[in-house]
Formats: sequence, structure tokens, C-alpha cells
Amino acid sequence: MWENTVITNAGIELLKNALSGGTITVTAIKSGAGKVDVSALKSQTAVSSIKQSGTVQGVTKTNETIKIGVLFSNAGLSAGYSMTQLGIYAKGSTGSEVLFAISQSTTGKEVPAESAMPSWSLVHNFYIKLNNDVKMTATVDPEGYVTFETMQTALNTHTGNKSNPHSVTKSQVGLGNVPNVATNDQTPTYSDTTTLVTLSSGEKISIAFAKIKLAITTLINHLANKSNPHGVTKSQVGLGNVENKSSATIRGELTKGNVTTALGFTPANQTDMTNAQDAITQLNSDKTWKRIFDGKLSEEFTVPSQYKEIVIQITIAYQGASDITLPEIYINDLGPWWNKITSYRYNDAYNACILMEYNNGSRKIKMNETWFVCNPSSNNISMIVYGRK
Repeated sequence: MWENTVITNAGIELLKNALSGGTITVTAIKSGAGKVDVSALKSQTAVSSIKQSGTVQGVTKTNETIKIGVLFSNAGLSAGYSMTQLGIYAKGSTGSEVLFAISQSTTGKEVPAESAMPSWSLVHNFYIKLNNDVKMTATVDPEGYVTFETMQTALNTHTGNKSNPHSVTKSQVGLGNVPNVATNDQTPTYSDTTTLVTLSSGEKISIAFAKIKLAITTLINHLANKSNPHGVTKSQVGLGNVENKSSATIRGELTKGNVTTALGFTPANQTDMTNAQDAITQLNSDKTWKRIFDGKLSEEFTVPSQYKEIVIQITIAYQGASDITLPEIYINDLGPWWNKITSYRYNDAYNACILMEYNNGSRKIKMNETWFVCNPSSNNISMIVYGRK
């Protein structure tokens, strides 16, 4: 845009003095709205139709090239204009300020009034190639703008600051109601509820925690309840036919009839036994006894070898009276040979005597009814033998 840039005649004179050890100092930047013939730019001593003064942003030298940064803004500008000329003013070690260099634009740059576009600005850099011996400095307006280098440094510093440089608050980011504690350190508050209901998606934590508390409390109380909270019945535990009676009550209700039913046989009376109490106990409680013979008294009976003990019951079918059952004969030693006489007195009038013989060699038992006294031989005498292995 600034296609026509020249060092003025006055600027050339400053350069000559600088080559002799002097220094060139940039003193001002000005813009104008006028134009001259390009061939007349070198002879200009001032910017045409001056409109504004800019700010020098600094002068840097790299090898033989000098960079002069300038900045214009529309602060305080009441009316806009077309910027067509930019001029650099400078002075030497001695002497007064002169127009050192000037740029002219064919099309111009429109500068708006402040009211039309607040904070408008224009940045422009002049690049001038000079001898390495030339020293050039700049007079920077202390009320002007910072240099781009300073601005860039400040910008980089600011954008790299991750410690909340703008002092943003939690309310400003929409977290004003959030406590500044770790998740595990939060202390939620809630009001108790008395109704067990399920959790619902989206409900408040205060409501959810009240529901959870009641559910857990109810569960704990339920687990501690040992009074059948589920109303379990005896049928459900497989005891539907069992009466709720103590052992003492059951013993008090025992009768001979229900004991006989439970045992499956009729227990013998103790008064019917002549042998030791052991025989009674064994007959009533030992269920290994087996009926192994049922026949006439005159018949011989061979005791099978597997039986070690026997009980013999003798019954007399007495004519004109009830049958007479003699006391059971309990024998627990079938080893040696032996004989045994059993006597019985009936109604204090009749005596019965029976000889029983045992042959150890053949394990045969024989009853001799000829020893039966006081009864006609026509009486029917029978015996039942029980054995236990």
C-alpha cells in the first residue's frame, strides 16, 4: 500500500553526519491527507496536510537494516480522513528536527472518527537499509502505546497464566452452590422420611439420601428381629403334623394303647416275667428279636445257629377256663447242654410242671409234656420261640 517511500534530502544530510560519528534520533511520526508528485517526495520538508501524530514503537537494527515501528489510533479524532502520507521526523546529534523519510500511498488508508469506530488503530513498520556505522535511536512518547514486542511478551505471559489472572469466582462459572471439598469429604444434608419408596432418576441428593437412610435402617432392624418377622408357619418348615407340646406333657399323655401302636407290638407285663429285669428291658426295647418258631409243645425245635439268645412263651388251652400263659423263659446261653423245669400255679388249685431240654450238639429244644401235672393230656399246649442274633 505504501509503495512510494524515500529518504528526504534533509534525511540524507543526517545520514552523512551520522557516518562521521553522529547519531540519528527519531523524534515524531505524522500522517497527512495530501499528495505530491512522486518525484517531489525527496524534497518535502513536511507531511502534506498533517492530520495526526503517531507513536514510535521502537527502532531496531539488524545488520544493515533498521526497523522503525509506528502506531496510529483514532482516539480523540472527531472526523475521519484518508491517510495518504506517513512521515518520520528525526534530528542529528546537533541541529533541529527535519523530515527524515516519507511514504505516500496512491489509494490512501481510510481513518474513521472515534465515534464511528472506537479503538481503531493502524500499525506500520518502516524498513531502511543503512551503513552499519549509522546509529539510529527513537524518542518514544511516554504516554504513547507499548511496543509490539512488549505487547507480545505481555500477551504470552497473560495467556500462559493458569492461576486465574482474572479472579473468576465459582459463582461466575455456575458453581456458586458447590462446597469446596473433595468428593469423599462432602457432608450431604437431608430431612428424614417415613415412607419406603424406590429411588427415582433425577431426584435431588437430599431426597435420595433420606430414602437410602430409611431403607438401610429398616433392613438393619429387620435383620435384628428374631420374632419371626416373616410369619413362618410350622408347615413351612416341615413340621405341620407336630403338636406344640413339651416332653413332660407328652410323657404325661402316654397310654399303653398308643405305646403299643407306636411300637407295633404289645409289651409284656413285668409280672409275667420270672427271669431278670434284663429280659424285660430287652424284650421291650430291643427290636432285633424275631419270631422263629410257633408249634406244639411236643415238637422238637432246632435253634438256627445265628441266634445267640431265645425267649420261649408257653400257652395251655385249659378246658373250662381261660388259656394259661406261663411266664416267658429267657435263655441267653445256648452253649452247654441243659434242662429246665418250669412250674406254674393257677388259681391256687392247679399246678403245671414242664421239663424243657436243650441238646447243645444239635441245638434242639424239646418240651416233655409228660411232666405236665394236674391236667388231662387232651389239653392243647403250644409254644412260641423268639430269637435274637
